Amino acid sequence: MEETKPLSPMPTPSAPQVGTAPLPPLKPSKLEEFWDLLHTPWAIAAIVIVSIIFLIGIRQAMQKPQVVVVPTSAPTASPTPTPIRQLSAIATTSAFLNLDTAVSSLSTSVKSYNTNDPSLSPPVIDLPLGF
Repeated sequence: MEETKPLSPMPTPSAPQVGTAPLPPLKPSKLEEFWDLLHTPWAIAAIVIVSIIFLIGIRQAMQKPQVVVVPTSAPTASPTPTPIRQLSAIATTSAFLNLDTAVSSLSTSVKSYNTNDPSLSPPVIDLPLGF
């Protein structure tokens, strides 16, 4: 009977073969490149500045707005000058002059009107409405 050798899980190392080129270094992944880029001084300074601006913006948004009181000005009556009337040729006819005098007499009669005159009050109507 022949003797069998036990199988080993790992092959035994042998001497390097002559004439084989060494393996090229592994290319870094995109994530590793980005991670290295974040650890540069300029990137760290930019991250700190953006964070500060972001925190200031949040603080401003959370503050209550200040109530601005607008001073109210009291209206003052300023006298306006009455314009000087220059009558045209049509306005000097007798009908327009009569109208002008009628308007002025109406305004004086309205000013002298007595609102307490009992003869001017409406009649009292007593209706049996039942309520």
